[in-house]
Amino acid sequence: MQEILKTYLQAIQDIKDSDKEHTYRTALENLLNALKECLTLQNKALQSIHIKHEPNNDKEGRGAPDFLITKDSLTLGYIENKRVNADLDSISQSPQIEKYLRLSDNLMLTDYLRFCLVRKNDKGNAEIVRECRICELSQLKALGKNPKLFNLETKAKELTELFTLFFSQSPSPIITAKEFANALAQRTRILKDEMIEKQSNAHIQGLFNAFKESLYKELEFIAFADSFAQTLTYSLFLARLNNNTNETITLDNAYNFIPKSFALIQAMSEYLNKLKKLDSIKWLIEEIIAIINHIDITAIIHDLNKLSQKDLLGEYIYKDPYLHLYEDFLKEYDESLREVRGVYYTPAPVVKFIIDSIDLTLQKDFNKQGLQSAITDDNITLLDFATGTGTFLLEAFRKALESSDKSTPSFMLKPLLKRFYGFEFLTAPYTIAHLKISQVLKEEFGIELQYNDETKEYESLNIMLTNTLYFNNATQKPLPFFAELTKEFEKAQEIKGKDILIITGNPPYSGASANKGLYEDEVRIAYGLEPSLAELSATQRDKIEAYFKAKAKMPQDSTQQSDSQALKEWRKDNACVLSTFAEILKYRKLKDNPHKFEQLLETHNITGIVENGNLKTLQELIVKHNIHNEKNPKWLLDDYVKFIRFAESKIEKQGGGIFAFISNNSFLDNPTFRGMRYHLLRTFDKIYILDLHGNTRKKETTPSGNKDDNVFDIMQGVSINIFVKTKSLRDKVEAIHKQAKAMDCHETKAHHNDNLATIYHYDLYGKRRDKYHFLKSNNIDSIAWETLKPHSPFYLFIPLNAKTDKEWSIKDIFKASGVGICSKRDKIVFHNSKESLKSMLHDFITKAKDELYKIHNIGEDSGGWKLEWAIDEIRKNKDNLDEFIQLCHYRPFDHRWTYYTNKNCGFMARPVYEVFRHFLHDFDNIGLVCYRNCGVNGLDNIFIANGLIDLHLVGSGSNIFPLYTKDSSRNENLSPEFRNFIDKHYKEHFSPEQILGYIYAVLFHKDYREKYLDFLKIDFPKIPFVESKEKFLEFSELGSSLISLHLLQDNALDSHIGRLQKIGKDESRVIEKPNYNAESKRLFINKSLYFDKVDSGVWEYKIGGYQVLDKYLKSHKGEEIDFIHFQKIIQTLHKSLELESKITAIEIA
Repeated sequence: MQEILKTYLQAIQDIKDSDKEHTYRTALENLLNALKECLTLQNKALQSIHIKHEPNNDKEGRGAPDFLITKDSLTLGYIENKRVNADLDSISQSPQIEKYLRLSDNLMLTDYLRFCLVRKNDKGNAEIVRECRICELSQLKALGKNPKLFNLETKAKELTELFTLFFSQSPSPIITAKEFANALAQRTRILKDEMIEKQSNAHIQGLFNAFKESLYKELEFIAFADSFAQTLTYSLFLARLNNNTNETITLDNAYNFIPKSFALIQAMSEYLNKLKKLDSIKWLIEEIIAIINHIDITAIIHDLNKLSQKDLLGEYIYKDPYLHLYEDFLKEYDESLREVRGVYYTPAPVVKFIIDSIDLTLQKDFNKQGLQSAITDDNITLLDFATGTGTFLLEAFRKALESSDKSTPSFMLKPLLKRFYGFEFLTAPYTIAHLKISQVLKEEFGIELQYNDETKEYESLNIMLTNTLYFNNATQKPLPFFAELTKEFEKAQEIKGKDILIITGNPPYSGASANKGLYEDEVRIAYGLEPSLAELSATQRDKIEAYFKAKAKMPQDSTQQSDSQALKEWRKDNACVLSTFAEILKYRKLKDNPHKFEQLLETHNITGIVENGNLKTLQELIVKHNIHNEKNPKWLLDDYVKFIRFAESKIEKQGGGIFAFISNNSFLDNPTFRGMRYHLLRTFDKIYILDLHGNTRKKETTPSGNKDDNVFDIMQGVSINIFVKTKSLRDKVEAIHKQAKAMDCHETKAHHNDNLATIYHYDLYGKRRDKYHFLKSNNIDSIAWETLKPHSPFYLFIPLNAKTDKEWSIKDIFKASGVGICSKRDKIVFHNSKESLKSMLHDFITKAKDELYKIHNIGEDSGGWKLEWAIDEIRKNKDNLDEFIQLCHYRPFDHRWTYYTNKNCGFMARPVYEVFRHFLHDFDNIGLVCYRNCGVNGLDNIFIANGLIDLHLVGSGSNIFPLYTKDSSRNENLSPEFRNFIDKHYKEHFSPEQILGYIYAVLFHKDYREKYLDFLKIDFPKIPFVESKEKFLEFSELGSSLISLHLLQDNALDSHIGRLQKIGKDESRVIEKPNYNAESKRLFINKSLYFDKVDSGVWEYKIGGYQVLDKYLKSHKGEEIDFIHFQKIIQTLHKSLELESKITAIEIA
């Protein structure tokens, strides 16, 4: 060993730290081989070790390690070589080393003179566990000439011991399916990264272009590299599964082991030959092949089958083994990919319930013999529009074949292959779907895909690699790089154009679409329209559109002069249209009185709009505006909504069909989806909703208060949905309009709802295993469904307390209402004192714009607020500023001063003058404050105000409903319909104040909040009115007291509560950090000052989602406490709890 080391030192004696790392690589390779041979003499087990030099690393360390060490073709470890005197300690912590350690926990790092064994520590980080330094670079020249200058024997021994440890490491064992999936995933992830680095390669770029053309024009290279790397790995696994010979799989022959019925996958595997020319990729593929060649495939499949059985109440649930492998693979490869694409395995009981329901519906509603009819009936076609790993398709094949004659299974399969389709966008699950279904058909039914003498092609499953939402009707040009992909693309487009009777699956849902730009217009046009406008008849809509055209005076033949100056000017003049639609859409009764709509058009001087020279339909115009008016418009563009619209449109066009799927259950009751629900009700005849709940984000529980599990490992609640259409939409529409001619508007409304689909609903709560058991034990015919008849304005797909249909909505009680003012610059617009505001206004009048930015720390201008606008608005009123200074309810019991005019985009972004003019110039008024969906967080968003309010007073989107309006005279702001109801109901004319007192009391009634919680989550509150006049007055009196209290106008407060006390000598009154002690009932504002006798209920009292006292103190942190005002808040909340208790003591039923 000493001679080996001596030879090595002599070979590198001229090395310099300026030399490149590979300059003396041959000498290093000779040392490694000599060490290995020497150690083999002592340990024969090392004979099978092979050292392979990979001279292909770039400067950044991309590509393969410098030396691959294998034992029996399996990776034993890596050796990475750096230039002499490199900082190996820092390099050991680099991403390159971290990458190699993911593949093998046995890495030698060297700079020719220092050898470091690097492994992962307990925390998973790289750590040098042992090393040997032969000598310093400064000693090397002398040592080469005279080795006796240092103890060669000692260094040789250290180096031998180090490499004995390195070579003695066994390759990572792969015994279980999980270990196999992890080993593949680690290498596939690096393979993806290497493909990204080699993006400019002609072969890779050509392949990428082929995928873009066929799958999705906006496909990014990273997504392509990700999919293709996974597919290469799974195609190699597929080759191993079908290798029934003793031949070893290699880069050159893998193609031959992939069944010809998997044409596209086979074609992809051909690229292995082309990619082997890229050394930075070749080594990874070879490692994957080595792993696949050396696994015990029988043992792996056996292990997967063991995992696939899950004990369930003494029974077993089947979960296919290949899916288990893919799930383990994804977790190690990229867990986030599941979320982005919504990739989640659908449990077998869910799939079986859905397919069984399809089978029964075919028998019951279509007079067929179930799915077995597809064997003989060309019209029974089925599509899984989000195939994934083929779970739904496989169950459909099973159902059709199990119900049929078993004597000729191969004959029965052929027609099913022509009539059962699948669409999948991701190549890895696409590959697994082909693999899984073909294997199950062979194992369970003895059916193999064979060569077809008639077509001269191999039989194959009609699972297409395609994006369901991507349509390209243009003739596809042959792709030179990938003819098979072109062929599959054309076949997928052909299927998308066919009539499909049954559509099923589990569409992706991830909160935000992973298909930006795809199928968005289709969703907007169908689902973005307000139901109240959608319900107008075609004739009414035509009249309104004609009105638009007449008023617009659009240049004729505009399509031929789309770029003309006249048309451009016309468009500019009519730009107000979209903004005006916001006002129009507030009216919910347009369907009852279309003339009202025309009056609104006149009032707002709407003259129409043109886009690209052509007048768009009324529906498209409203959709374009209204979808962006929602609080969360992106929800309507979630992928699962797009997939639902895709399926609905196909069934809608062909006049009948079944759409059965599992999805995110948000669309059942969220107000954003009201247009979607209405459209589905018009399209289908029966809608079955099996709500599986399980929303852990909302901490959903069972009706008894126990934990409610999700059937998936996700947080979003889900539902099984079965939509059935047996008659055409045209028939339904004609029926509606025939009835309309013979009835008044109220009768029409009732009969209109009769022509919408019937909802059959069932709630399923409980533990996951109980839900599985229910699904296994029931079908669509055995469930005790609750029948629902959804109606305007929300067309809910869930049952609600029937009483809410008979109560008065806040928005129908009051005529005028609106949201609070929107500042866009709170720190500039709102001030604690009038003096502070006036000082700033003076600066805006006297100082330059650049100086103002600095003095007042004003951020950059935005679309809704610009400093120049604010300056202009202030300076034009500089002689009478005091007239425009107003007090505003900024947060509960926290008022701020502001400068207020009627100018939009002036000092503030939106002053909402149309509403707040009713509170100005000493006009005595009060208004109820709340917002839609106020029950989502427990209905703590009710308040009262007697002046301006901020948009966020009680939560985002706070609305105010004034009690009076200031027009030519003082008028009550109660709608005529409501006033008529209240007078008739109680046979007495109560004052607006008495009515508001009653409403306010009801909103703070504990039983009301619990009973009406479901409805309060989706709309403005609805108010029930008691029968007894005496009880009405009792509520009214208490409510009026509560109003005075919340306006801080009640002076009969308990002065002993919330007194300011201090401990210690510190006299500071500055608010630091609130600290509440429940035992002593003390609320500290700093270390020495506290308010006493503060009950826990007072401390925890919430308005607008925040604890009132805590929010106030944090908002005024660093300021001196206004102890009189703050004590009054404490006393007010204390008395408020007492009044609310008295209100709740009165029965509201």
